[in-house]
Amino acid sequence: MSEKWGGRKAQEWVQAVLDTYGDICRLCGLPGADTADHIVARSKGGDWYAIENGRPAHRRCNESRGNRDVTAPVESGLSFFKTA
Repeated sequence: MSEKWGGRKAQEWVQAVLDTYGDICRLCGLPGADTADHIVARSKGGDWYAIENGRPAHRRCNESRGNRDVTAPVESGLSFFKTA
């Protein structure tokens, strides 16, 4: 049976990521992250429950990112979401 995402295991993973890395969102650079973003998206083969594959993110930032790659760390603000 393949691994599933969700439930208590996912909640514990999110809390462990926040405990390990703090609450600065990796996508917008602002404090107050309330969830965790997978560095390598699950849909692209990222390890679902490895702490090393997660970083803090605001729920809104995480949902907006989807499974797009983040090629450079965000220094501050919402520049990740600006379009050309």
